[in-house]
Amino acid sequence: MRVGQLVSRLTEMWHSLSPVRKGLLTASGVGLVALAVVLNSWAGRTEFVTLYTGLDAADSGAIVEQLRARGVPYELAGGGSAVRVGAAQADELRVDFATQGLPQGGQVGFEIFEGNSFTATDFVQRLNFQRGLQGELSRTIQTFPQVQQARVHLVLPERSLFVEDQSPATASVVVALKPGRSLQMSEVNGIAHLVAGAVEGLGKENITVLDQSGGILYDGQQMAAEDGLGLSGTQLTMQQDYERRLEADVQSMLDRALGPARSAVSISAVLNFNKVETQRETFSAPENGIPRSSSTVTEAYTTGEVDAAGQIPGALTNVPGANANLPTVEDAATGAGSGTAYSRTETTANFEVDRTTTFEVEAPGRVERLSVSLLLDDGVTEMQAAALRDTVAAAVGIAVDRGDQVVVSRLPFDRSVVTEAQAAFQAEAAADQLFAYVRMGLPVLMLLVGFVFFRLLVRSVNRRAVRAFDVGAGVPALAAAAAATDGQMGEAVHAVRGALPQPESRRSELEVSIERMAKSNPESISEVVQAWLRED
Repeated sequence: MRVGQLVSRLTEMWHSLSPVRKGLLTASGVGLVALAVVLNSWAGRTEFVTLYTGLDAADSGAIVEQLRARGVPYELAGGGSAVRVGAAQADELRVDFATQGLPQGGQVGFEIFEGNSFTATDFVQRLNFQRGLQGELSRTIQTFPQVQQARVHLVLPERSLFVEDQSPATASVVVALKPGRSLQMSEVNGIAHLVAGAVEGLGKENITVLDQSGGILYDGQQMAAEDGLGLSGTQLTMQQDYERRLEADVQSMLDRALGPARSAVSISAVLNFNKVETQRETFSAPENGIPRSSSTVTEAYTTGEVDAAGQIPGALTNVPGANANLPTVEDAATGAGSGTAYSRTETTANFEVDRTTTFEVEAPGRVERLSVSLLLDDGVTEMQAAALRDTVAAAVGIAVDRGDQVVVSRLPFDRSVVTEAQAAFQAEAAADQLFAYVRMGLPVLMLLVGFVFFRLLVRSVNRRAVRAFDVGAGVPALAAAAAATDGQMGEAVHAVRGALPQPESRRSELEVSIERMAKSNPESISEVVQAWLRED
């Protein structure tokens, strides 16, 4: 069929429709076109994800400028502090911007020396080094998950020729924490260690760390005065941190055992912040000591029977009868005589004594007493409560000898809030799921409805076209059928059947209907044909 015939055919079909069907067909066409446009825009819509957040004005402007130069679609959020781009390009853009040093976090790092002029004075070089060091430290501190922004201020005095005239370096750090986040004492100490290790000549006692509200998180002077612990300012914080950690561990264990909102834990700890130093010496005397030194002295001499004359001078020889057996000088020289023999031996031995010296320092923060209050729902049985009591006592380290105690109570819990929250969550989840199903099924449903409606219209048009067959071919046959007798009715019906258009799908039903009507009431068919002729 040619295009002209097809257009003519469609035009005839359109004119054969009633105004109501024309309106319905037009509305269906417009709806299908609108649906196609919506689906196309929906499928081609870019899904934006957050590229960076928490940017300052300088970084946000630099990143937007880069995106515009590359022709990348973007969105700004959070008053310009957040940049959103397409999900398919986010990772690649982060890598590219990282190679360019973006974002800088509002701080200038050591890239300040790039392209620096050789004519810069020594003062300018030292100032640039201080600015670059401050920026690098700020960027490093901002990598902490709890820190949103950080500023570091350094004071680096000039070097002096004399040590007593040298001023120490000092540093002040201001951190802006993310909403709902906090820094533990160990993390604050980590920041102080980081700054002290990065700056030459800077000690931890000259570092101060503050938060965005002006609260002092770390005071180096106070920490140094109190042996590195800053007890007067952090005793309560240390105690509360210890209690919260124990409560979180116990609550997590009870939630896994009983389910959520069926238990409550409160722990009170008494910590001893006294610093105790003990020095002890212990002596022991083993059976077989260890010899340190020894000495031996031996003396021996012999005397003979000689006259007193010529004896050895001395007190004994001048006393009559004092010692007649002393040897004379000659006997002493010759060894003669039969006097008395003398011998003496003296031995001295020194042994070491075992000694043990012990020096102990008991750090502050020792637990003196723990009190645990355990509140359980009345649905928990007595046996379960006893088992949980023993488990909790072992988990927190209860010591009966120091007065620790665990108190368990069973009371009915008010679960109305939990029930309402669960119901709201389930309703929201069901609504989200229903909305997702509607989004998925709405296009299919609209296509199906449009197809069915279009099918009905086409079928109605076909029926109308069958009825409006060629009058020149069908009317004479119908007239002959109306004027024929009963015997000639079969031939007339066959003539009508041949005159009807052949391609229509419902030809068999129409043929049967016309045949029945022609047999039963030929006068009616004649009237119908005459009416069609009058209309034309």
